[in-house]
Amino acid sequence: MKKLKGRSSRHLRAEFPHLRRKLPTMWSNSYFVATVGGATLDVIKQYIENQQTSERPKERNKWSDYLESLA
Repeated sequence: MKKLKGRSSRHLRAEFPHLRRKLPTMWSNSYFVATVGGATLDVIKQYIENQQTSERPKERNKWSDYLESLA
């Protein structure tokens, strides 16, 4: 989990430099894990995409591209 948080923090801070000034640390040392039952990957991706409706379209696309690069 530590490697995932470190890598994602570097990627996010590279794409969004303002995060460096606003957030001294990106993630805490703790994490939460849950199962999604029998949901398919497509259902999970759709859920995540629907959570981003309040973001500006340009940033939403960058985040979606980042999520796809992890898959």
